[in-house]
Amino acid sequence: FFFGGHQNGFQFNDEDSILIPEVYDPYKDTWTELSPMRTPRNYHSSAILLRDGTIFVGGGGLCGDCDVNHQDHEIFYPPYLYTQTQNGFQIAQRPQIASIPSTAKLGQRLTITISGPKANQIRYFMWMRFHSVTHSLSTDLRGFRRRPKSGPSQGGGGRYSYEVKLPNNVNDFPRGLYWVYAVTGAKVPSVAAKVKVTK
Repeated sequence: FFFGGHQNGFQFNDEDSILIPEVYDPYKDTWTELSPMRTPRNYHSSAILLRDGTIFVGGGGLCGDCDVNHQDHEIFYPPYLYTQTQNGFQIAQRPQIASIPSTAKLGQRLTITISGPKANQIRYFMWMRFHSVTHSLSTDLRGFRRRPKSGPSQGGGGRYSYEVKLPNNVNDFPRGLYWVYAVTGAKVPSVAAKVKVTK
């Protein structure tokens, strides 16, 4: 997800601001333009992925009393949160993570139980490391796609279980806190669950 900036390169300036965010797909090597923002987001702006799959976009400016300080934010709803029907777009039905260990070790096999719509159609689990953003950079951001080793195994109440194995190498999968999203074959994510990865 790429957002903000302007075309003139001048600091603390909203002229020629780029309001249309874009998404890059590394698997297809394609860029997709999304709905425009309402407010320019330039120097000192930030964006961060939230637990429910939306994106917080805010800030910009921080130049004293100048008129390009944007001490506000917007919440962006990416296309994966919608589905197209004959009557237009509507909010997508999302799977739910019913149970997942709150802590996990490197190399461990985890059992994750899914309920709700498309519970038996989970393609992968996306592990997004907690991070912080400053000056439009997040040097600690990590994202890992883990496909199930087994599953779905049907349980009671419309629940399905999947087994996922974490990498063994801390360099490949740094320890810390992660948001874990269950993602369907249609790329619709669940609301994330928090897991702490230890050695």
